[in-house]
Amino acid sequence: MVVATCMRRKFWWSEEPQSESVDYYPPQVSRQSPKWAEELPSDLKALLQEVYIALHADSRRLAVMGARAIIDLVMEAKVGDIGGFEEKLGALVERGYISARNSDVLRAALSAGHAAAHRGHNASAAEVGQIMDIVENLLHTDLLEKTAEQLAQTVPARQRKSPGGGAC
Repeated sequence: MVVATCMRRKFWWSEEPQSESVDYYPPQVSRQSPKWAEELPSDLKALLQEVYIALHADSRRLAVMGARAIIDLVMEAKVGDIGGFEEKLGALVERGYISARNSDVLRAALSAGHAAAHRGHNASAAEVGQIMDIVENLLHTDLLEKTAEQLAQTVPARQRKSPGGGAC
């Protein structure tokens, strides 16, 4: 059983009773860094940590902009600086790094980042959670590819049975 503790602080000013505000600690959008994040390259690890700090401060716009930056860094590492986000997404699909379906998933997170950066969109707690799921999936999948390569080298090959051999 998981028990979560949180504190709620309500603030109101008697001179202006309509101006009540409520804060939660930790914020509703806070999120723990996954254990595998330690294996990321230092630039990605540092940026991801900054995103988690923004989440803990309930700075959702900054967190979403940071998520967009992480996606851009990953895309640039894979395909280079070949243009805008659409060109990079297309190249990722073309070179087999992601599927067309995954391209749509990344595009949704990128769109949220664009909206936060250029139009001041403040994503809901649920939307920020979805964006972080997408970013963490992108990062974790990249790490798992390296792990899978190492695993493939250590797993013994299947022994073929000789023809005519077998049980009676």
